[in-house]
Amino acid sequence: MLLFHSQVRALARVGAAVTGPALASASSRGVRCASTESAASPDASTTKAKTGARKKSSKTTATTKGATEPGAASEGAADLDVNAATTHASQRNPFLPFKNPNTGRYIPPMSLRRQAQLAKAAHRVGMLDQLPTGPKVDKLRIRMARNEAALQREQRMAEFKAANGGQSMWSALVADVRARSKETLPETPASAAGSDVAKRIDALRVASEEAAARLARDHFATKGPYSGRNPKTMFKGHKPERQREKKLKDRAERMEAMGDTVQEWRDAKAQTKKKSQPTLPF
Repeated sequence: MLLFHSQVRALARVGAAVTGPALASASSRGVRCASTESAASPDASTTKAKTGARKKSSKTTATTKGATEPGAASEGAADLDVNAATTHASQRNPFLPFKNPNTGRYIPPMSLRRQAQLAKAAHRVGMLDQLPTGPKVDKLRIRMARNEAALQREQRMAEFKAANGGQSMWSALVADVRARSKETLPETPASAAGSDVAKRIDALRVASEEAAARLARDHFATKGPYSGRNPKTMFKGHKPERQREKKLKDRAERMEAMGDTVQEWRDAKAQTKKKSQPTLPF
């Protein structure tokens, strides 16, 4: 028994001797690991902090994106509206009214005074054809075309005169035509001839007007909305026209008696002045 106990003790010592360095090394390894972990713990904490910050930033960016998505959409819509408005503004004619396709309202055109100024300025620099159509632009174009046609006629006339003997021959031809026309005129004075012609023209005009009125009265006396009405009141005309003859007659009578009227006014004024003066000398 004693031998057995001694062997067990020896084995225990041997085991302690064998396991002691292992345990020590294990303990030292554990200490080193703990120290390493403790030394690496700041980096880990910073890494964890960075990771947390990244997560928070990602969350905040996600929330920010979610919050700003409507704003971005509105900004995009605004950009589209601006582009559409720019497109419409570039396509529309400023000289004519323009209907906005979005609102349905009309944009008023440029004033006529400003259109005329722009048309004249463009014509001075030779850019009238590049302006869009408009009231003043079209009017100026028509006038310029008419002037150009007149200049072309004058140029053709000058070429014709040059080809047929020059200005002297043309002047002689005009003088000959005028002389022949004077020979065919009547021998009566020009004033008398003119007065006779004017009288005949007036008589024809009055007769034609009376005939037209008579035919109209006869026609509408039995037909149309004037049937059964008094012919004198069917086409009575304006009141000043109806009273013109009487007005001219009254005016002529007053002008004939104007001298007597003025003398009566002066006498009445003198009598009024005389009555207003005192009778006594003081």
